Amino acid sequence: MLKSEEIVKRIEKLQLLMLQTPPAYTCEWEVIAVEKIKELFEMGLLSGGKHMKFLNSLYKDYKYRKDFDGVIGEDALDYRKMDLLFSEDKQDELMYRLRYKYLTDSEIKLLDNTKLKIKELKEKLKDLSIEFDYDTDIMRIRISKKPGDLVMVENPFDDNHSFPAVITEARVETAKQHRKSSTVMETIASRCMIEWHKQDDPSVTGSSTITEYDINTNGTLSAESVSN
Repeated sequence: MLKSEEIVKRIEKLQLLMLQTPPAYTCEWEVIAVEKIKELFEMGLLSGGKHMKFLNSLYKDYKYRKDFDGVIGEDALDYRKMDLLFSEDKQDELMYRLRYKYLTDSEIKLLDNTKLKIKELKEKLKDLSIEFDYDTDIMRIRISKKPGDLVMVENPFDDNHSFPAVITEARVETAKQHRKSSTVMETIASRCMIEWHKQDDPSVTGSSTITEYDINTNGTLSAESVSN
C-alpha cells in the first residue's frame, strides 16, 4: 500500500502533466479537484481507494490530451464544455451556445444531458469529500479562461455595440487566501489577462482583462487595445 508521501509525489506528476497539456484542452475544475485531493493526502486524511481511481483516470486522460496540437476548434470546445458550463450560470451557457453555433453552424436545442452530467459530477466529487465554493472555486473556474473560450467585448468606437471574441491567449493571476473558517490556504483567481480576435473577423484583434466584477455583472469586457 502506498504511503501518503508517495501518493503526493504521484499527484505532483499529474499536476505537471496538466501544465504540459495545451490550455485549450485543460479544465480548471479538474485542476482544482486535484489540488483538493492532494491537500487531503498531505493532511493524512486519505489512504487511497476511490480517490486513487479518480486520479488514475485523470492521469490517463491527460496523457492523451498532452499530445494534442492546441488548435482551438470544435474538438477543444468539446473538452472545455464541462468547465464552461460547470457554474450552471445562464451567461456562461449563452457563451457556450454562441461558440458552438459558430463552429458547427447549428443550434444546440438542449443541454439537458450535459447539465445532468455536471450535477452527477458534483455529486461524485462530493462523495470524494470535494466541494466547490461559489465565491472561490466557481469564481476561479469562471475567471480562468482558456484559448478558444468566448467572451463579449465592447466596441471601443461604439458604446452601444459589443461583439463575441475568441480568446487566443490567457494568463491568470492567482493569489492565496485563508479558506472560510479555516487556517488552510487556498488559491483564488484574481484576474485573467486575455488576447482575443473577433469571432467572425479574425483580423480584428485586441486584449482585455477579466475580473470578479466582470463575472458578477455578466459584464461586457472593455477592449484595452484593438488592431484593425
